[in-house]
Amino acid sequence: MGKSGGGKKKNKVTTDSSKKPNINGGNVSDAEILFLKRAQELKEEGNSKYQSGDFSGALERYSKGLKLIPNDHPNRAVFHSNRAACLMQINPIDYEEVISECSLALTVQPGLTRALLRRARAFEAVGKVDLAVEDVNAVLKTEPNHKEAMEMSRQLASPTQDSSSEETELKLDDWLHDFAQLFRSRLHVDPDAHLDLHDLGKDRFSEALEETLTSEEAEPLFDRAANKFQQMAAFALLNWGNVHMFAAQKRFALEESTEEAYEWVKQRTTTTRDG
Repeated sequence: MGKSGGGKKKNKVTTDSSKKPNINGGNVSDAEILFLKRAQELKEEGNSKYQSGDFSGALERYSKGLKLIPNDHPNRAVFHSNRAACLMQINPIDYEEVISECSLALTVQPGLTRALLRRARAFEAVGKVDLAVEDVNAVLKTEPNHKEAMEMSRQLASPTQDSSSEETELKLDDWLHDFAQLFRSRLHVDPDAHLDLHDLGKDRFSEALEETLTSEEAEPLFDRAANKFQQMAAFALLNWGNVHMFAAQKRFALEESTEEAYEWVKQRTTTTRDG
């Protein structure tokens, strides 16, 4: 009986060991199970620290957990993506490191939405807009209604258009400059010479005007002009007085005609009543 009982115990242990998790086509040892369990605990601790704003502490937890996970384990993608999230919050931001972490996550788990969007943000920050657009489009291909991806797609479209228009303006400016240089070298004509002549003419005109105004011959002319101005001013004031006088006469005549009309109406009214 005793032997029989002992035999059952051995079979039970064997049966339990045969039910160990099978990952990537192979059995996981007891040590690996413990490592994965501890890695999960570290990930949860990292999540708590991230939510509380301790991004450096969260990064440390994710890094320790990552060391406990086999290289071919799919959970490594989440740890790499979480590390990238922490790096995006720690100043100064190392965008190249963020891109590296997201790429490692996508190597293990292609199409991981969070890793694609974080890498797109990093690509945008370092000026690699085309690569950022590719990552965003990869998300929209599998999740067409993803709000964050749709918003990023709109944001990435505008700067591209602005930069292309600025580039066109620069090309146009370069073309004009090259044409001016060709014009100058081939025809031996300076396209900016007229500006120099214009400035020179203004200077000569100012000098001549100043000399003329300060000369002795100019004084009698100024006196005659002043007299003419006084005469014209007096004539203008006289005419302005005539305007006021004519306006007053017209108003007086209007008042007289109004009074006569009133008397005529009054007389007619009295005659009608008497009749």
